[in-house]
Amino acid sequence: MLQGLKLDVTGSVQPSGANNAKATLEMDHGVFVATNTIDVLRGPTMNSDLSTRFRDFQLGGELGYDVSKGTIDKYTVSLALDRPREKAVFQVLTGMRSFNFAYLQKFSDQLEVAYRTTWNAKLPNMSMEVGAKWFLLGGGFVKAKLDNVGRLGVALASDLRPGLQVTLGASIDTAKLNENAHKLGLELNYSA
Repeated sequence: MLQGLKLDVTGSVQPSGANNAKATLEMDHGVFVATNTIDVLRGPTMNSDLSTRFRDFQLGGELGYDVSKGTIDKYTVSLALDRPREKAVFQVLTGMRSFNFAYLQKFSDQLEVAYRTTWNAKLPNMSMEVGAKWFLLGGGFVKAKLDNVGRLGVALASDLRPGLQVTLGASIDTAKLNENAHKLGLELNYSA
């Protein structure tokens, strides 16, 4: 094949009927990356994206097309700032009916703080959330996030030994403290 060109063909058959058969063609030439994916069992649909980079800035777009209907399902344009200690992304989604903005700042090797906001024409309010993550010296992390409707998420992850990590998490709805609206979670990750 040509240098920078990659073809993947995948498929799955599931009892629920959510089957798929996809072919993805990717072209990577350093200055730009383009992919085109065709799912022959759903629609068929075609998704294409293209991104380019200039110094610390990235510009990208995505287009989804339903072949059987002859309609464009989605289109997205994104602009990003990508620096080693800070990242920012602004996205305009299908029909200019939704906008996303996210910002991440790494203050040190141990502390990151992030902010995200989303505006959607179908929803009455903008959603916003802020979070922080502290990396522990022995491996693992502590993180927390809070959104504008009062949902608080906290997690603690610890490396038990190399390749084995346990994570404890909780989601607390601070607007409904006396109700059964909270979630607890436990996750065990093993990697060889």
